[in-house]
Amino acid sequence: MLAGLVAWVLNNYLGKYVENLNTDQLSIALLSGEVELENLPLKKDAFRHLGLPLEVKAGFIGKVKLQIPVRQIRSAPWVIVIEQLYVVASPLPVLEWDAVAEEISAQETKLSQLDNLEVRWRLENSNKENNATYYASTYSSWLSYGTGLITNIIENLQLKIRDVHFRYEDNVSIPNKAVAIGVTVEALSAQSCNENWVPGFSHWDSSASSFKLLEMQKLAVYCVDLEYDKLFMKLGLGEIAVAMSPGQSSRHNQYYILAPVSAQAKIKRNRSERPLRSNDTPRIVCDLQLDEVPMTLDNCQHDRMVKCIKGLDDVARFRSYRYYRPACTVKEDPRAWWLYAISCLYPGKQPAICRPRPTWESCLQHAEENVQYVRIYTKLLTSPNIALVPEDKKLKEQIEWNRSFDELKILRELSMRSVPLQNQPAASNGSAGRGVLVRWFPQWIGWYSSSTVPETTTETTQLEGEILQALSDTFEDNTLLRRDVVFGQFSFTIKSGLLNLSTIEENGKDRIPMMEFEFKNLCLNVTSRPRSSSHTIELSLGAIYLKDKITPNTIFPVLVGPPGHDRTSIIRSRGPSPRVSVASKPEDLFSLVYEKCTANSGCDYRLTVRSKCLDVVYQPAAIKWLIEFVLLPYQRVITHSSIEAMKTRTKKGLIKNWEQMLDGRVTARKIWEIDLDISAPQIFFVEKFQDQNSCMAVLDFGRFQISNSSSERIETISAPEDITNKTVDDDELFVTPCSTPPVSEESNSDSSITAMNIGQQLNESLTEGNLHDKLYDRYNVELTDMQVLVGKVKDNWRYAHNKGTSTMHVLDRFNISLKIERRIVHTTDPLYPSLTVNANLPKLVAHFNESKISSARTLMQIISSTAVPSPFNACESLPENLIVESLDEDDSTSVDTSIEMSRLMMLQFTVDHLAMEVQSRGRSVAELQVSGVKIAFTKRPIDTSITLTVHSLLLVDALQTFGPDFELLVASHKHVGMDSMSGSLRDSEPTSPTSPGSPDPTIPRPQATSPVALKQALTSLAASPPLHQYYRGVYNREPSILDAEALISIEVILVAGPEPMQLANIQFNNLDIIGKLLFV
Repeated sequence: MLAGLVAWVLNNYLGKYVENLNTDQLSIALLSGEVELENLPLKKDAFRHLGLPLEVKAGFIGKVKLQIPVRQIRSAPWVIVIEQLYVVASPLPVLEWDAVAEEISAQETKLSQLDNLEVRWRLENSNKENNATYYASTYSSWLSYGTGLITNIIENLQLKIRDVHFRYEDNVSIPNKAVAIGVTVEALSAQSCNENWVPGFSHWDSSASSFKLLEMQKLAVYCVDLEYDKLFMKLGLGEIAVAMSPGQSSRHNQYYILAPVSAQAKIKRNRSERPLRSNDTPRIVCDLQLDEVPMTLDNCQHDRMVKCIKGLDDVARFRSYRYYRPACTVKEDPRAWWLYAISCLYPGKQPAICRPRPTWESCLQHAEENVQYVRIYTKLLTSPNIALVPEDKKLKEQIEWNRSFDELKILRELSMRSVPLQNQPAASNGSAGRGVLVRWFPQWIGWYSSSTVPETTTETTQLEGEILQALSDTFEDNTLLRRDVVFGQFSFTIKSGLLNLSTIEENGKDRIPMMEFEFKNLCLNVTSRPRSSSHTIELSLGAIYLKDKITPNTIFPVLVGPPGHDRTSIIRSRGPSPRVSVASKPEDLFSLVYEKCTANSGCDYRLTVRSKCLDVVYQPAAIKWLIEFVLLPYQRVITHSSIEAMKTRTKKGLIKNWEQMLDGRVTARKIWEIDLDISAPQIFFVEKFQDQNSCMAVLDFGRFQISNSSSERIETISAPEDITNKTVDDDELFVTPCSTPPVSEESNSDSSITAMNIGQQLNESLTEGNLHDKLYDRYNVELTDMQVLVGKVKDNWRYAHNKGTSTMHVLDRFNISLKIERRIVHTTDPLYPSLTVNANLPKLVAHFNESKISSARTLMQIISSTAVPSPFNACESLPENLIVESLDEDDSTSVDTSIEMSRLMMLQFTVDHLAMEVQSRGRSVAELQVSGVKIAFTKRPIDTSITLTVHSLLLVDALQTFGPDFELLVASHKHVGMDSMSGSLRDSEPTSPTSPGSPDPTIPRPQATSPVALKQALTSLAASPPLHQYYRGVYNREPSILDAEALISIEVILVAGPEPMQLANIQFNNLDIIGKLLFV
């Protein structure tokens, strides 16, 4: 029996890949406890089962050893050892085509997919039945193993693979060149451990969990150019064994893309027979760790790899064409060759025009075969061990040979639906439920012990129905993946990674390093919950560095890196960024959490992003080289026409999504909960990278925060779901006690009463504000700590950056706040616009002088002169039908005025205070102050409205010598004027001094507008909600009333249609100007 088991394993798992496998002597070898097979040559079609367009040119397995501890079979592990796995592969030949072998391979793949479909069906249905079946015990019994012999053998099975070398040689993809890409592994092992991860024999009863340790030693990847006479595919097995041995692999050290790395994976599996209902107890935990991943890639290797991958794609595509290639010549049957040419445009599936035209007789025969196949397969599903009569067996094989997988899948699914479930007759539902309840709840046996059933109340019937429904859900979810709340937690960690990008000199031997990319602490965590159809993905990154090796003696050797890193060679203590705290614990540079939520969580998806700022140096030479390095191999693959087609498709997709968003008619809407807190990069523009006196500009985009208020809205209108969620959470922690029902009567009554009360409250408190909250999704966007600095490289710009305002600032630190509302319900009411955007800029201060303007002009000239051209080849003649066909839209203009009025977009931007200071030679010349600027934009298909209002404007002369009363060259205060007796400006106390002859400031002037009142008005304007009421008059085409207090009010209305119109309404208020006359 043991020999037969080993022979079956070797034949099924090795027989597909090796030739001349002889298992006749296994019974003799098993008596000594060791089975050893040597020098097993690999089959040429070994990769056919993997679906790869590769052919094994030469390869063998040096040794396969199976160690069986016959005398200690219950206390020692079984060991499988594989040594010297050498493979030399190349692309499948396109001209060589074996139609019979290809059809047999396709048929085997199709039957394998159908068998997997049947296995899944049997596994799902066996869990719903009261008794277990063969498939259930085969595919899910590993979760409920006992303490037998087979359990210990499988639990302690050890696998050791040593000396693996896979080599891909391609002499077809690149003309007149040969390339070899190889992968080597020194050792790969999988063995059982204890809870301390110490390898050893583990008994099933010793621990509640099993531990597996997977280790990989020295994984490496290389790429090298070869001469035709040095290809390994032309060598014999003996010569290959010497050429691919570990001692000879050292000659590939200079061609390594991935230097030898080691990895370790720890797998922990909970062996509890009961379902795991806790969120903190997953069934499987896997942790994969890599300490260091060094990689080196030059331009030649990158070009070869891209072309080899393209060559494999071409081989797969060309071979798919051969499936419909006629066996006759063109002269013998030209129609067949025309059909073959058409079929080549549809690889994988022949179009209907190339297939025989169906007739009534063929359709009738097709239907009869479908009925017969469903009948035969239903019989096999009902009785798997039944022997079919020869006629049915022949018909089944014929149909499975002629039909496609999609057709057979539909027929088999029909058969599966028609098979009745065993042990669940319709007349015995009560007894079945009674038996289940007795086994699950022994203390409630009195419910069914009496033969005379008393009259049951409505509450009792409802409670029993809920219990049976809970048990039914338990049976449906009692599968391999769905029986536990958390199926698995998988983590992947790379402590440090290094990628060196280099170029090859003209001699083709020496590598010149160009750029270096380094990252640290890359972590990826995945939590899978198939039971609730949810999962969580967490990604974090500790730090990244991009170093410049192109520019010699550069002051900025790090092009991209954290702001705490000193990126200049000047020895000076620089303060950290205001967004980076030195005393705080170093956090991750970037973290992302994506979650597909459960059904009762209130949202479908949840996205959280956190990031710290980066310093990015604009280096034109490095950017140009990097773009050419990455995209140069694709120039011949991606043409200009394909780029234009991709851009056109993207444009059409964006326009379509935009139209759907404005319309609000979404068929399948997904709710996202978004929380982004991103510190944008600080971009440096430098004139000369070797000169410390060169000019430099720093563009700090500050911090970007966005969140939506969907969680608040869900909490306010979905209070009953909170109770449901609480019940669900309690059920997740439920560990199946014997005498506790899943749902109690008390909780049911409470939830129903609470739902009724909350429903009444919602009906009573439904106001216009609540209705608006239900119709819109809100997004709050905050852009903070943005600033622009211009100075010299040697300046202490970090201190000025932390301060927020200095002599180096062009724009002082400023913030922008946006509130976005998007309508989520389709309506034709024009009072509810589709999209509303309100933006507010509290204060913006700009400083200009000669040096800053000169430095900015110099940097702009450098940026414009070093612009990176497009890396793709532009073809001279672009197909005209490409753009015409891509831009052809099926636009239909609606004549319904209400629909046109409802597709409304509103934008409003408010600036509270705007100041611009002009300096010269270290002193201020003039300053312009503008307050209360508001720009409103309204867009509909029929018209566009633009409104601009300015409340205050002041121009201050800092060089005048006539006294403080003449500092204001331009003043916009309402009723401002000069007092004839004192020379003071009326209503300008903050800027003009007073004298004994000045008017009494205590005398009330109702017409005047004080600065305090102006500030309050601007503050209320910035904090005001979306101006729905203000725009109602505009929507209904009523004459709008502009702000009478504003200095300048401009409204422009552009009406489109058969008779376009342009309307303008402009209003000005008082503006006093002081002029000077200079006499020489």
